[in-house]
Amino acid sequence: MRNPRTVRRAAAVLGAGALMLGATACSVDDTVFSTSSDGESESRAAAVSVPPDAAQFRSSALGPDRLNPRLPEDDPMAYVDPALLGEDGKLPEGMSVTEAQALQVLDKLADQLDNTKFELTDVAAVHAYLTGDRDRTDYDGWNRAYRRYFANIDLETGGSMFTESVEPSASTSTTAPSAAARPAAATSATTATTEPSASTSAGPTTTSQGPYPVQDNRTRPTVTSVGVASLPTAGWLIQIEIEAFRGDD
Repeated sequence: MRNPRTVRRAAAVLGAGALMLGATACSVDDTVFSTSSDGESESRAAAVSVPPDAAQFRSSALGPDRLNPRLPEDDPMAYVDPALLGEDGKLPEGMSVTEAQALQVLDKLADQLDNTKFELTDVAAVHAYLTGDRDRTDYDGWNRAYRRYFANIDLETGGSMFTESVEPSASTSTTAPSAAARPAAATSATTATTEPSASTSAGPTTTSQGPYPVQDNRTRPTVTSVGVASLPTAGWLIQIEIEAFRGDD
């Protein structure tokens, strides 16, 4: 099951091989779907098979909340958790705005799962829609955020695959994207390219990401990451939706 987050957001401020395994404390029998992938350390599944009698949870595409209301509504930094910022008002070195926004959205989705008696280990599909910050669609930042919540335990060794050293550097640009609109036709698509090496540690490393520590999770969902021209709210750099399945109680 999902590790408890060490810090919860207050309402206004902190508000992808073989059979799929469950979370670290769960057994194979705890999952109702199976996945296929090219290797034990893949970050996402190539395919997912779900039994017809599984209970299903499907979220809408969620964007980040405006947790920094002192900034203009179209400023991407307005949708970054202030708890991530240093005394200089900037994100930690190596963390991008897209990554910070994605962490907040994934945390919201984890709360939705909690409220409906689902777990992060039940998530079989993740869809992310990204738009550019200074005309750059930040797939690397999104992938880093994703690995804090999914596919961070090696299926063969049981060790953590998440280490700070494998994270590529990223820009902390705060330029807003184009004007708001519904997600437009895809301009590009990607799959994860950053594959951390397996570790022999007992669990993943909780790194300095404030209220968003690594969540131990063996699950490899299928993942679609699509670049779009714009998103519904000016200032949003990412929207995420998920599909989860569990045995019908």
